[in-house]
Amino acid sequence: MSEFRLPEPPMLASQMLSVDLLSELLKSESSNDLSIKLVEQLRELSGARTIMLLGRNKAGKPAKLLHSCPRRRGDIFKQSEYDLILSSELSEYKPQKTTELTNFPDLKKIFERNFIESIFRVILKIENETVGMLLLLDIPMIERFDDIREIISILVTPISLLIRNVGAKDEVYNKRLEVQRYADRLKALVDEKTRELAIANENLEREKDVLAAILKSLGEAVITTDLEGKIVSMNLQAEKILQQEAEKILGLPIENFYRRCRLSDKSLVDPPYRLICNPQMSRSAEDLLLTVGGQQIIISETITPFKNRVGDHIGVVTVFKDVGERHRLFALTLKADRLEALGVIAGGIAHDFNNLLAGIFGFMEMARMEPDREKSNELLEEGMKSMARAQAPIALFAIPDEINE
Repeated sequence: MSEFRLPEPPMLASQMLSVDLLSELLKSESSNDLSIKLVEQLRELSGARTIMLLGRNKAGKPAKLLHSCPRRRGDIFKQSEYDLILSSELSEYKPQKTTELTNFPDLKKIFERNFIESIFRVILKIENETVGMLLLLDIPMIERFDDIREIISILVTPISLLIRNVGAKDEVYNKRLEVQRYADRLKALVDEKTRELAIANENLEREKDVLAAILKSLGEAVITTDLEGKIVSMNLQAEKILQQEAEKILGLPIENFYRRCRLSDKSLVDPPYRLICNPQMSRSAEDLLLTVGGQQIIISETITPFKNRVGDHIGVVTVFKDVGERHRLFALTLKADRLEALGVIAGGIAHDFNNLLAGIFGFMEMARMEPDREKSNELLEEGMKSMARAQAPIALFAIPDEINE
């Protein structure tokens, strides 16, 4: 036996219109699309002169006009007036003539200023949270408004949900756009900084190449160390003098390969990095370099600390060269100068000696030719005196030992 069912009551015209309108609203993809469809459909059904739909995504936030029909009527109220209409205690689901709003003088003044004769306000809520407001202004045949009110009462909850959900969707979309804009700005900033870093690295590599070329072409040896005295770099001249390959000693203490003592007293000199503690902050001197291989090389060195861009000391530069050949040339030059001076002295002595010999030979010739023996003896005596004077400068011809070395 089949189950008996009562026939379902026929759907009212208002319900059918509500279903059709709700179906159209469900197709909306944005709050703007939703508000346009809603107000245009309701204005067509109600015949109201103006219909406005407002939304409020969060409690306490100002009401935002989503759409008005016609559009040109969207600016008749100020923001503060929208908030006043939303927060007022007007009757719900009951259209009112503005001449009857004696208990709401501020609202009455606003409506009369815009020549509005009747108003129907619906607060859109979800669980006591106001999410928006629907305004119908200047409704014709206000006494026959039951059908429209029925349609709105059916749609109020779906509309509220749609406004909040679509509004939330819009908010998420706006947040996503904001995040995307921030990401784009961040990416642009990263790209800019990357380009700047690439240019800086390129300039740094160019500077390093130029510096390497300069160091390579220098006639002086150059060693750089950090604040702990570890070798950071050295050029070919330094490798040649120290007889060490740079690749093998980089990172090792400089005092293991660069030991010096003073020429004057042979006392050891502090390693270059100790100069940081010296208030003079520089040194230029000639020392005796003691190589690992046991050689002793006279060097001239200049030690200078260097700083980074912010002024902090980060290491020491030592520039030195072998000046042993210069010392040898100086010694040879000094010896040549002494020999030259000795030659001048010897020439003078020889000249004077020739003069004395001339006198001696003159007296002897005169004595030989003199017939008087007594007079001849006197001439010989004068010749002997000249001989005695000639004997004194002969000692000057002895060459000093330091010249013979």
